[in-house]
Amino acid sequence: MRVDDPWARPLPESAPATAIYLAIENGTGTADRLLGVSSEACAVAELHETTMGGGVMSMQPVGEEGIALPVGETVVLEPGGLHVMCLDPAVPFSEGSTVTVTLRFGSAPDLAVEVPVEER
Repeated sequence: MRVDDPWARPLPESAPATAIYLAIENGTGTADRLLGVSSEACAVAELHETTMGGGVMSMQPVGEEGIALPVGETVVLEPGGLHVMCLDPAVPFSEGSTVTVTLRFGSAPDLAVEVPVEER
């Protein structure tokens, strides 16, 4: 698995949550799934999905099946779609800082990713 373009949104210290985005390329030769994520920077880190229903945008956790990572494809976690939700941040997510998240896959080994905090 290869991760490209990781980034997290900065937020004020009192904010209850922020989002982390990245692209995952599955070059392993085997279909896999992103099943979870963890980070010491977040009290809770979850895989989330933004959906539209009845003209209202909402976010909800991805189910236990996680996110499919087809062979040879890149899955992008981006604003308005799939993302990592960091609830109750344990550290300041200030512009220019970096946090580490660990991605947990169904078959591939866990992967720690350094994520810069930046406004986009």
